[in-house]
Amino acid sequence: EEVEDLRQLASRVQALLDEHVYWSAVFSKLEEYTLPDVYYTGMTADVNGAVALTAIGKDYETAIKQLFVFEEASDFVASVTVSDITFVDVASELTEGTETESRESGNETVSFNINLMVHPEIFFYP
Repeated sequence: EEVEDLRQLASRVQALLDEHVYWSAVFSKLEEYTLPDVYYTGMTADVNGAVALTAIGKDYETAIKQLFVFEEASDFVASVTVSDITFVDVASELTEGTETESRESGNETVSFNINLMVHPEIFFYP
């Protein structure tokens, strides 16, 4: 009886492990494939592999480079799109012409959305 109870307990523990979502692998891969000039301000994800990120980057080129990095991350990403690349006015208190002045001085911070379809198995224990 004790052996059977132990077997059932082990079976239930294994079922829990099989269904438990492990976020650490997702965060590790995001860290690995995120450029130094990009940071995230928001994230939503589901265990089917859809990950939506709101990001800030140094400039327009950084947003495009981040897209290319994720496109090459075949061990993590199945597909990726970047959208809504928008100039962020980092000096909003200044008078009109701020956008032009900021761009000319190299302060071209942008926000953008990244939609990833990651390989769903990353969420589960191997």
